[in-house]
Amino acid sequence: MYHISTDYVFSGENGPYREEDKPDPRGFYAKSKWAAEIAIRKMGVSYFIARTSTLFGTGENVRPNFVLWLISALKKNQEVTIVDDQTGNPTLADNLAEALRVAIEKRAAGVYHLTGREAIDRYSFAHRIAKIFGLNALLIKRGKTSHLKQLAPRPMNAAFIVEKAEKELGVHLMSVDEALFKLKQQLG
Repeated sequence: MYHISTDYVFSGENGPYREEDKPDPRGFYAKSKWAAEIAIRKMGVSYFIARTSTLFGTGENVRPNFVLWLISALKKNQEVTIVDDQTGNPTLADNLAEALRVAIEKRAAGVYHLTGREAIDRYSFAHRIAKIFGLNALLIKRGKTSHLKQLAPRPMNAAFIVEKAEKELGVHLMSVDEALFKLKQQLG
């Protein structure tokens, strides 16, 4: 059985996290993902749980994501406020898909953190996006999570350590710059 989970299973108070760290989900979405992980473990079958974070990419019927939204806003010369107090591992969807393909081929089992290899706060990530896509970073304003009107709680530092996946699966998990350059290539 294969299941895609999330960095939200952690509170974000003690990151970065390894696979064996104890989850502490805070919101409904996070609790439902953790409940699914528990249920899968109790089924008595071989399982592979991939926890991922901050997915982005392009393609047909792609759900809006942070990177594409930011590129669009900056191209329109819109000012944006991005928080500097949320840290995670941005993950190119294609890199996740490749890691999952390898896991399936190797019949890997257990819990793995399959994210980009680099942890970064949202504000710094936005500046990397602007730089790589040749957009005006002066339009990016620094903000704090406490000033946003987000309904669901967000983990502040849900960064993952990805050594287990890289060593045991032999996958290459991309850095932020590698992933953004790949996306730029895909977008033409």
